[in-house]
Amino acid sequence: MYVQLQNALHIIDALPEDYFLPLYSSKKIKPLDINPKIIAIKKRLMYWNDLSQKDTITKVYDKETVIAMKQFQARHGLQADGVIGTGTIRALNFYKNERREQIVTNLERWRWFPDDFGSHYTIVNIPDYSLRIIKDRDTLQTYKIIVGT
Repeated sequence: MYVQLQNALHIIDALPEDYFLPLYSSKKIKPLDINPKIIAIKKRLMYWNDLSQKDTITKVYDKETVIAMKQFQARHGLQADGVIGTGTIRALNFYKNERREQIVTNLERWRWFPDDFGSHYTIVNIPDYSLRIIKDRDTLQTYKIIVGT
């Protein structure tokens, strides 16, 4: 995980500075909807390399944009259903420097973990609401979990 975070830091440092205005949406945006916010959303998906730069920027939430959005949602631990709701808007509103700070913070956290967890261990991923049982570098079981009070 530490090496993956180091790679993520190199990738994010290579991105240009971002200057996006915050997005706001009171209702969900679903595939094939026509919404003026889609233009700004497409630009952010292009910035994060989820959507091809060749895409035409229109107000239509088309098939290519849905595929890109699902990829973005999965990468951010969101339900990858292509529906743009408040959680997705919140993730889209993160700036490069905020993501960079998260990566650096997580690098520091992982630095204090042991280099070797042994051959049999359990990992809980709170943002993903999942628990994984690992044995001999193979995931034996995955469970959905509830996080919170």
